[in-house]
Formats: sequence, structure tokens, C-alpha cells
Amino acid sequence: MVKKIFLIFSTVLFLSSSAFAKWPQFQYDPNHPFLESQFQSEIDTLTQSQTTYGNQFELLIDAEPSLKKKIELVKSAKETIFVAAMIFLRYIDPHMKEFVELLIQKANEGVGVYVIIDSLNAGLDPQTFKRLSRKGVHVGYFNQTLKPDSIPWEIRMHEKYVVVDNEKGVLGGQNLYDERYPIIPKNIMEWRDTDIYVEGPIVQTIATHFCDLWKTLDTTVSPPTQEVELPPLDLSPEKRRFHISEARFLYNEPYTGQKNINRYYLKLIKNAKDHIFWAANQVAVNEEFENALKEAANRGVQVTLLTNSFATSWWAPGWYHYYFWIGYRPFRDSKVTLRLYQNRYNHSKIFYVDGVVASIGSFNHDTFSLENDAEVTVVSYDRDFNQKVYQQLLTDLEDTNRFWFPF
Repeated sequence: MVKKIFLIFSTVLFLSSSAFAKWPQFQYDPNHPFLESQFQSEIDTLTQSQTTYGNQFELLIDAEPSLKKKIELVKSAKETIFVAAMIFLRYIDPHMKEFVELLIQKANEGVGVYVIIDSLNAGLDPQTFKRLSRKGVHVGYFNQTLKPDSIPWEIRMHEKYVVVDNEKGVLGGQNLYDERYPIIPKNIMEWRDTDIYVEGPIVQTIATHFCDLWKTLDTTVSPPTQEVELPPLDLSPEKRRFHISEARFLYNEPYTGQKNINRYYLKLIKNAKDHIFWAANQVAVNEEFENALKEAANRGVQVTLLTNSFATSWWAPGWYHYYFWIGYRPFRDSKVTLRLYQNRYNHSKIFYVDGVVASIGSFNHDTFSLENDAEVTVVSYDRDFNQKVYQQLLTDLEDTNRFWFPF
């Protein structure tokens, strides 16, 4: 009997271990085609962006580290503060109460404070935005009159970042509230998110995008144009070999506008050599991405989509679960692997390819991000940072089970 139990336990342990043994070890090929000058030049033209050098990165896991970093940035601001958010809540969160008071304090000190908020979600906490406006903070509402909009309120401001003085910023999936929900017991709904702290020339490109977006809103005040003098770049052979500090910033304009992230991701999918890990909170890709992912898997690329399960998103609205089934269906008879989080709702948006590309931002693998909303992401080519991202992906994978189609 004891021997039988031991045999069963060993078998289960082996299957569990083998399930994770298949994940590739981190490798960084400095000669990868994605890093070649010609490929990067093609990306420049395709996405209207440029690679920047001399940046610093920090991976921010979960709400509290992200909010603390944003508060730290706001405290340090001397000239400008740019805030973009889909959801911004103050009344249930001590961190956000401090954040709001700091924005007002900085406005009173003469710092230019500008906030872009999704107009629909501004209704969740309207008194905060009224108070900010009264106290000297400039507030712009996204999608009050955006046309065409075939479904009311369909097109959303999904960008999430805080930038100060065109020099430092935090960007990613984390909205401006603490997703630990102090009014809900932690064991009922646990939440995971991922942001990236960036410092250096790439922040200037994010700030420029913010100013361009601000000009499209119904506002009377514009952010000042600000030039930042950057330190000399360290382009030593070691840093150039492993693309240390290299990154680019990409954005999607809403609805029929420029889809730079789409174009970049498709280009990577179609040219990936080894593996693609794409983590986001629901799967509902369009036909173009569906075909590209299947083709990549068919030519031997390990394609893994990470997303949420009913167990982690039971509280979400009905349409969310409808998209589960609609989104999964195209991959039923394909070599694309779907893995579902089991214990924590994971709101992270990470696109990782072949070890040389790690993208963190607001971009989901669903039709909202692909076709409708305003989105942003930071793409890292930095070997050391990409390794940290991959280790976090492996940690997240430990909380997943493979989805098997029941019929």
C-alpha cells in the first residue's frame, strides 16, 4: 500500500515537473535578426518610432510598488507631471489619497500638472476630478466626442502611465488605484499586475506622445514644450553587444488610427525563431493575429498565451466570460498553447519573444486593444532586464494550467 502511494505521488510529481521542464532556459542572442540594424530600421518606418539608448529600467510587480514609485516621482517633479489613466480612484485607497494631495500640492508650487482620464470611467470618482480642476490641475477627458463610435463608449482610453519632467516615468497595466481592494477580503480576490519604471531618453518620447494626445482633447491649456539635456551615452562594446539600456516606445491610436503596436507585434510573430509568450487578461484576437500565431506555431515556434480562468475572474461581467469561449475557439485544433491562471487574477500585459524582446504596457490580446482603444507599451532590448521579465513569466506560469478543449 505504501509502495503504491509512493508510486502515485512520484508519477504526479514527475508529470508536474515535466510540465514546467519544457520552458526554455533564458538565452540572449546578440546576433538575433530582431537586433540587426536593417530590421530595426524597418521597425522605425513601420511603427513611426525609434530605438533610444541610455535608459534605465526597473520591473514593478503588483500595485503597491507601482503606486509608491509614482508617488516618489510626483514628489520629485520640478517642471511637469503627466498622468494618463483609464481608472483613477481615490476614496478607498490611502496611496491614492496621498497621490491626489501631492498633485494639488505640486500645482500650487507652480509645476504644470496634466491628467488625461477616460471620460466614462471618470464617473467612478467624479468628485476627485472636480477637486483637481478647482485646485489648479489640468484635467482632460478622453472620448467625449470621439467619432466614429458604432457602439456608445466602445472606444476607451486604456493608456496607463505617470511621467515627470520628461525624464522619469512608470508605465504598464496598473491603473491608479490599489487593486488589493481593502474592502474585499484578500482570499476572495487576489490581483497581479506588472509595470515598468523607465528613466532616460525614452521618457521624452512618452511625454511627446502625451502632449500630442492632449491636443486632441477639448481643453484650453496645453502642456509646455520642454527639452531635456541628457548625459552622454555610454556605447561601450559590452553595452552594445547586449543592447544594454536600449528600448523603444510604441502606441496605438484609437479606433481607425495608427496601430503601431499591432504592426510591431505582427512583425515579431511572423519572424520569431524560438518562443513567444504573450500574457494578458483575456484572449480574443482578430483574424490577422490568429493566423500569424498559428503559422508561427506550425513552423516550430513555441507559442504560449497566458490569460485568466473563470476561477480568477468569476467576479467579471458576463461579456468577459463570453469572450473566453469565443477567444479560445480559433486555437482549438492548433499548436498554440493556452495557459490559464488559477489562483490570482493577472492583469499583466507582457509580450516576450526569443529573449531579445520584452514588451510591457497596457496592450491586451483582445479586440479592444487590437482594434479600438488608445494603448501604449515600452519595448526592452536590454539583456539583463529581459532576463528579469522572463523569470517573472516563469513564476506566473507556475500559477497556470493548460486549457484543454472539452469537445
